[in-house]
Amino acid sequence: MTNKTPFLTASILALSLGVSAPVFAQSLPGVQSQTQAQVADNNATTAIQTLTAAATAFTLGDVIYEERRRHENKALAPILYQGVIVGEVDIDAATGQIMADGILTGATNLTNVVVLQGAEYDKKDRLWEIGIAVNGLIVDEIEVSADGTQLVEDVEMTRKVRFASAGR
Repeated sequence: MTNKTPFLTASILALSLGVSAPVFAQSLPGVQSQTQAQVADNNATTAIQTLTAAATAFTLGDVIYEERRRHENKALAPILYQGVIVGEVDIDAATGQIMADGILTGATNLTNVVVLQGAEYDKKDRLWEIGIAVNGLIVDEIEVSADGTQLVEDVEMTRKVRFASAGR
C-alpha cells in the first residue's frame, strides 16, 4: 500500500460528504494549499485593513430626506469614498448630528470613525460586511469585496441620492 491510497480514500470520502478535499492535500509532499477557513480568515483580515485605510478619507455627502409612513421624514447622508457612495448614516435634522438607532453621536462628520475589528461574510452577495462606529456607536456597515481588496458601492443609497436629486 502506497502513501497515495490514504489520500485518495480520504478525498473520495471528503467529496461524498461534501467536504473540501484541499484539507487533505496538505499531507502530500510538495503540495501546499489553504483550507477554506484559512482563506476566509485571510480575506476578512484584508477586508478590515482595506476599510481601515479607506475610512480616513470618508466624507459625508449632502443630506437627503426620505418620506416614511405617517408623513415622517428621515434625514440621511451618504458616506462617500473617492466620490463613490459606500454607505449611509442617519442624521438628526435639528442638530445635523450623526445618529445611531435614534441616539445622537455628538459628531457632525466622520473624522472620528472607527472600523470594528470583525467581519461578517454575506454568502448571497459574496462580500464582507464590516461595522463602523462614531464615538462608540455603530452607525453603518460598509461592504467590502469577497477578496477584501475593494469597497463596494452602496447601490441602494446611490439610488436614493439620484431620486432625491431628480426631485430638486
